[in-house]
Amino acid sequence: MAQLYLFLTKSLYKNRQFQKGQIEGLKAIDFIKSEESKALAGDIYLTLARNSRYLNQYDSAIHFYQKAVEFLALDDDYVGMSIAYNNIGAAHKIKGDYTEALEYYFKDLELNKLHDLPKDQAIACNNIGQVMLITRDYETAIDYFNKAEVLCREINDQKGIALANSNKGSVYHLMQKKDEALQFFFTALNIFDELGNQQFRVAETLTNIGNTYIEKEDLVHAESYINRALKVFKQIDNLNGIMKASYLKGEILYNQKKYKQAITYLFKAEKYYQQSTHYRVEYRNTLLLIHKCLSASGDYKKAYNYQLLYAEVNTKVNNSKEKEVMAKLNKQFESKEQKLLIDQLHKDTLLKNQQISFQHRISIFLLVLCLFLFTFMVFIFFIHQRGKKTHQLIKEQNREITSIHSELIESLRFARKIQYSLIALSDRVKEVIPDHFIFWQPIQEVSGDVYHMEYKHGRLFITLMDCTGHGAPASLMATLCIKTLNDIINDEIIHPDEILEELDDRIKDENNIEQSLTGVDASIITYNFETETIEFSGARRPVYIIDEEGEYYIKGTKKSICDTLIGKESTFVRHSKKLTSDTKVYMYSDGFSDQFGGLNNKKFKEPNLRKLLSKIHHQNMADQKKQLKNTYWNWRSPSKDLEYNATDDTLVLGFNFKIKK
Repeated sequence: MAQLYLFLTKSLYKNRQFQKGQIEGLKAIDFIKSEESKALAGDIYLTLARNSRYLNQYDSAIHFYQKAVEFLALDDDYVGMSIAYNNIGAAHKIKGDYTEALEYYFKDLELNKLHDLPKDQAIACNNIGQVMLITRDYETAIDYFNKAEVLCREINDQKGIALANSNKGSVYHLMQKKDEALQFFFTALNIFDELGNQQFRVAETLTNIGNTYIEKEDLVHAESYINRALKVFKQIDNLNGIMKASYLKGEILYNQKKYKQAITYLFKAEKYYQQSTHYRVEYRNTLLLIHKCLSASGDYKKAYNYQLLYAEVNTKVNNSKEKEVMAKLNKQFESKEQKLLIDQLHKDTLLKNQQISFQHRISIFLLVLCLFLFTFMVFIFFIHQRGKKTHQLIKEQNREITSIHSELIESLRFARKIQYSLIALSDRVKEVIPDHFIFWQPIQEVSGDVYHMEYKHGRLFITLMDCTGHGAPASLMATLCIKTLNDIINDEIIHPDEILEELDDRIKDENNIEQSLTGVDASIITYNFETETIEFSGARRPVYIIDEEGEYYIKGTKKSICDTLIGKESTFVRHSKKLTSDTKVYMYSDGFSDQFGGLNNKKFKEPNLRKLLSKIHHQNMADQKKQLKNTYWNWRSPSKDLEYNATDDTLVLGFNFKIKK
């Protein structure tokens, strides 16, 4: 019967019928008597706790999670225990009980360290850092967020990396280092956008960016990002996010001296936070801003009442005794780690002593043997000495190689951040061509396949470049090309064939390119908003266009940038096309078509890529990108036991130009 009621509880939970699920779960508890039923107890209590959280019954949730831990510990179910510790900490944090939250987050971190689970360790570090952030312990918060990012990078957990960057942005925001905060927020936003299906995280990051722009007194950008966040929160029906965005909307209106409109948004947030005992910091901030709005609009009586209420709530938030307890908890955890390290060192010392003792006995035996085999042992001695020197030399070389490798990896990671910043889309570009996708799959940290989008002179310039090779050398060439391309566009050279010719000349002249080098394949389209016409030129790269009239595959000129094998007389060709009401344009490097895979280990080939794009072009851009990604990975890994290495950097760009007739 316990199994039956547990099944009913889980089914109701999945269908978001939390109240009914709670009733069936409590019935399951009544049947926990036999040993077989006790094995289900941990799962039952976890499900009951989840229902309680969604019903905002945080005390009940904490109780059920604690009961779950008791039974999960009996079965050594450390995964379930980690889930329970994490959620108990989250419930205490929502309630504003930060000391208790920190205690359970430390338990979660310690458990995951014991079982070597880096992803769950990173989650725990992020949670601890968030509590430290709320209580203004910025140094400790940054320390834990950095630990989280290092763990996520080791296992290539992109979502975890984005969360750590978002959290660091929040710290720098509160430290009034606004530019640094925006850098981390935008890094997080780009990763969440790339991952897809991260609407809540995207909206949360948009909110943080808007809040930072408020602090910078850039109200135009602030309002743009807050409006975008509010729209996404409403789409996913996240009430807490809606209220946070409403509060920030009120703050923008207050700074614009639109006090009555600001109070409308702030009263909604106040009503929400007042009904809950779990958002003390947000409630305090809302009360303070309402007080400021009322004072500015001349309603001093109400303003005074809100000032008193703010002071009362602020006292509860800034509980110095609670901060001391949290600091003590952190110190205890660090002491425990230090003790574990000392124990390990002690074990290593004992092991070394045993090895020394064993070697001593061997030496005595060899000495006795030398009395009979002196000549032979002299020879052995010299061989042994030479082996020791060789071994020492190998160890030193290994240390040097490891050090060099670590420095190279760090350099590449920093270079990747630089490359991301160089190709990041401006707000203006996102505005003029919002419907697009970018499928980018570098082999290493940095890529030789890059894209560049710029809006200038009433035109949108879109460039795809595929530099020879991959990794650091190719990325350096790509960086040089992007810089030169920016200079050319700034010089008001607007036609794609002329841009390619100028790019070819400048890179050859300014950088003394060797005669044997055949460097960069590229394709450029320019879109004239006035004439609603696109122009295209390619250096060995094509463009693929699909509209109501048909499909157009336009090959690029058989000449690369810096191609010394083809003479100067060969020029790049310009193609023009008037857009229809709904035109899809695709640009791509050769990485996708040249990728080996499938059951027969063959190239994917460009005609197959065009067939795939033709098949999916009617879908929205996000779904097209998902289809491309799935096809790419299914081609590289056609079965569970087979996966092919990437052969080159891969880049596919898709754009939907919608023209109003």
